[in-house]
Amino acid sequence: MELLRTDLQLEVVLANGEEDKFLIRDVNPEMSDLYVTEMAGLIANTFEIKGQNITRVKDVSIIKTNRVQHELPA
Repeated sequence: MELLRTDLQLEVVLANGEEDKFLIRDVNPEMSDLYVTEMAGLIANTFEIKGQNITRVKDVSIIKTNRVQHELPA
């Protein structure tokens, strides 16, 4: 049986207009896209970006979600 890991790559636009990217590793591949997008928005609100702990982000726009399958080492 081939083992796969799903990572979620996100590009976000912060309230101050800056764009940034981050990666959520090992997302359950059976989660719906809507649930994953909502989860990503919650994570982005407290995610550490460029050395700053962002505790409040008024607007997070998810530009792209891309599920990438990786083979796990045996």
